[in-house]
Amino acid sequence: MQMLYPYFWIFFGSMLPVLELRGAIPIGIERFHLPIFAVYILAVLGCMAPILIVLKVLGPISDFLMKRVGFINKILTAIFDHTRKKYGSKMNSFGTALVLFIAIIPVPFIGGAWTAALIAFVFGIKYWRSVFFIFVGTIIQGLIVIAGMYSFSAIWRLFF
Repeated sequence: MQMLYPYFWIFFGSMLPVLELRGAIPIGIERFHLPIFAVYILAVLGCMAPILIVLKVLGPISDFLMKRVGFINKILTAIFDHTRKKYGSKMNSFGTALVLFIAIIPVPFIGGAWTAALIAFVFGIKYWRSVFFIFVGTIIQGLIVIAGMYSFSAIWRLFF
């Protein structure tokens, strides 16, 4: 069990909204000294696991809350109406590209799979289309994190 601990940490750590794979990959490689490919695969799968659930349950949860709680109904209706009215025409043509772009950005609170899932939900992008583009974005984000890690490390060694 001791031997599997780092792998569990990478998988479940990449599920967290703030950490995602941008935190799990460096920890897996630098802290646990695991093989890059194993860390990458576990982090991507761990990052996508909650997204599959989140995209499925956001609709029913918001419908339930909108029916039961008046002020939440007002808030969510205002958010949906405003965003879909203001950006609806652009989302029809650029929506999935935006979800992909947001999923690629490896910056906390601005990008990542969780943010892309929320954007896909707010704009009503279909489930499998959202999953596909968030998955592609997560794959690219993982590669960016690995490349950035090794670029930073090489620059650090060059000067220090």
